[in-house]
Amino acid sequence: MMAGGNVPALLDRGHEVEWIIHTKKGEKEVLEKIIEGYIRSNLSFSVEEYDGTEEQMFGALIRKVINRKMILASPDMYFGNGAIDNLVKCSEGNNFCIAVPHIRVNDKEFIDRIGDEAVSNPELVAVGMGCLHRSWSQAFIDAPTNNCTDSGSFVRSVAENLWVSTFRIPTLFLVNIEESDLKALESYYYYDHRWPEKLIAEKRFKYIGSSDVFFAVELTSPNNNVPQLKGNSHWNDTYKSTLGHCETNRNFLVTMRGQHKRV
Repeated sequence: MMAGGNVPALLDRGHEVEWIIHTKKGEKEVLEKIIEGYIRSNLSFSVEEYDGTEEQMFGALIRKVINRKMILASPDMYFGNGAIDNLVKCSEGNNFCIAVPHIRVNDKEFIDRIGDEAVSNPELVAVGMGCLHRSWSQAFIDAPTNNCTDSGSFVRSVAENLWVSTFRIPTLFLVNIEESDLKALESYYYYDHRWPEKLIAEKRFKYIGSSDVFFAVELTSPNNNVPQLKGNSHWNDTYKSTLGHCETNRNFLVTMRGQHKRV
């Protein structure tokens, strides 16, 4: 988030940025000390602890950002340098929300490979595709078996360092929450799985399909979030959910272009 092309770029372009962190009780002091090392004069932050459920924490957060742009940045996400600034540029002057597919990577392997310096979106693609979590390494559409029906995504290599993917439930990384959305966001589960239907109906939903504009990876334990494998049907267009936004997203191909980091 604090790579030069992300939050610092927003500040340099005159945006006011507030870093709102909601966490479990007992973690506030540690988080504040970590974040203070990144703070600039025109970046404010707050850390709030909650003793309740994740649903209550989420509800409190969305009420804070009504009629403001919010970028979702959970602690297990890693963003390419420039991704955040590009995301905001795509939404300036509009109230729509932006969904972008991302991949899961094996957490410890990714940390070992990524290094300490910020990486561009194409460089992040190259690193991420080299340590794919099973939810993605087993989603190649041309394999004898894959997890596409259960995971809702597939991936295929079309050239060296170039992949295409279809992703049924892309994450809404930038949102503009309105009062009318609160009912649709009663549960955190609805954020990805129900709310997008409302956004599409209201013409407030946009989808970025190129990793050159935005790319992120989600660090995941190898044994978590493992979809079921099934016999492959070429260009498998079936998925366990038939919700409207899942069927809409079935029609799109996302490109992911990798570039190995220059030494």
